[in-house]
Formats: sequence, C-alpha cells, structure tokens
Amino acid sequence: MATVLSTPAATASIPSAVSQSPSKKRAAESPASPSMTLAAAKKTLSSLKLPSKGKGATQSEYVRFKSLLLKDAKARGDKDTTDNITKIAKEAWKKVQYQTPPSADELDTKTDETSSSGDDVQRYLRLKGVMLKEEREMQAKFDAEAKAYCTAFVTSASSYLQWCLIEATEENQQPLLEAMKLVKGQYLPFHFRAYRVDDTPALNALRETLEQLKEFKKLKDERALLAKLQNATEEGLKLHVKEHIRLLAQAAELDKLKKNKAIEDEKKCEADERELAKADDIQDEITRALKKQM
Repeated sequence: MATVLSTPAATASIPSAVSQSPSKKRAAESPASPSMTLAAAKKTLSSLKLPSKGKGATQSEYVRFKSLLLKDAKARGDKDTTDNITKIAKEAWKKVQYQTPPSADELDTKTDETSSSGDDVQRYLRLKGVMLKEEREMQAKFDAEAKAYCTAFVTSASSYLQWCLIEATEENQQPLLEAMKLVKGQYLPFHFRAYRVDDTPALNALRETLEQLKEFKKLKDERALLAKLQNATEEGLKLHVKEHIRLLAQAAELDKLKKNKAIEDEKKCEADERELAKADDIQDEITRALKKQM
C-alpha cells in the first residue's frame, strides 16, 4: 500500500536511497545450489518432449485387432480374408471379444495356429493376445518415457531457474521471465502425481522466481511513487491521502468478505457432514430391520 504523506515538506524526509538501489534483490528463503550448469539446464529443458503413446493409443481394440488380422492374412496369402477384411474382422471379433487369449508365454511359442489350416477361432484368439500384448508394451514404454521426462524436468527446471535467479537484476529481468515461461510450459502436474516423481525442487524455484519478480515490481513502484510525491503540490498530496484512505477501506471490506465466506464454507461443510451422518443412520436402520426379518 502506498505511504501517506500530507505535505510537500514531508517528502523531503523520504530517504533518497530508495531510488538509488534499482538492483536490490530479496533474500532467498532457502538458497539452493544448481545441480546443472546454466547451459546444460537450458538445453535439457528446451529439448524435453512430451511422450506420446502413438497412433495406436487412440484406436479401439477392434481396430487394432482388425489391423493384425489383415497383416496375418497377407502373410498367409489368405486372399478371401484380405478382400473381405471388414466383414471377416467383425465376425472374428464377435467370436473372441469376451474370450481369454493365450498367455504371453504361449504367444512367444510358435505354433501351427497361424497357418492356413489352423483353427480360425484359435488363430483369432492368438491375434487378440498379440494385440493386448502390444498394448501393454506400448503403455509400459509410455510410462517409462513419462517418468524419465518428469525426472529430467525437475533437475533441469530447478537448475535453470536457480541460475536465472542468481543472475537476475531489476534492469535485466528478461532472462528470468523467459525461464519462468519455459518451465511453466513444460510442467505437467498430472504426470508427476501419476508417476510419483517429487516436483518440489522445481515448484520451490518457481515460487522463488515469482517472489523475486514481485520484489522487482515493488521497487519500481516505490521509486515511481517517491518521484511523484517529491514533485507533488499540496493539492496533489491531499488527493493521494484520499486515495490511500479509499484503498484501505476497500482492503478492509475485502478482508471482511473473505472472513464471511470462510464462515459460510465452514457452516456448509458441517451441514454436509450432518446429512451424511443421517444417511448412515438410515442405512443402519434399514440393515437392522432386514436382519430382523431374516
């Protein structure tokens, strides 16, 4: 909030040092040493690519089964299946959709089931097994890549931001702003939770970055206000006082609204808990009544 001054003379008592320290930086709450060099961290972070499951991930099991059936028919020289793949694939899928395919070990063992003389249903089941095996392998590959992405992100993002924080000044904030933008663009909260990768170092560095940028803005605003007040007329200072009082009242009203909202939320939570308790009681009564009738 702006400092209230009532007369031009009062502005003379404001320390001129405020305007003479443009590069002042807030002290880090928990200084951390980057684990990577600046160049390596930026290069790693910039080169990170979001893992993809590939085209097959968006296809249904039937579509992938049909693709394998066509590939198998071509390999066996089965022209009838090749020419009528849609009709035969639908019929084949109906036969095996809810049946259990061979195990992974059985799939790795060559049999005559893929020959033209083999039993159709067994061949279809085998193809379904291959399709499901490929699905598991695709998911395992994606999981490994996603976890590697998250791990590399934490190290490179935290190091990059830490270096930019070390080198940042009020006159040279751009590298810090660009680093924050890059890190936010690469951050995928869902994957960190899903793969249990600790993103605390990166989040701490982001928080410190935001605080530093706020500090730079605060210093800029303080100097601008100081210059304005030092050159203000008495009328100008009176207007400043009125605006200051208005903002204080506005802040007090906002604080009051927040407190009322918190009270309402607490009451609603208590009411919900009472309703849940009533529902549990009713369920218990029904259960006891049913037991008596048995």
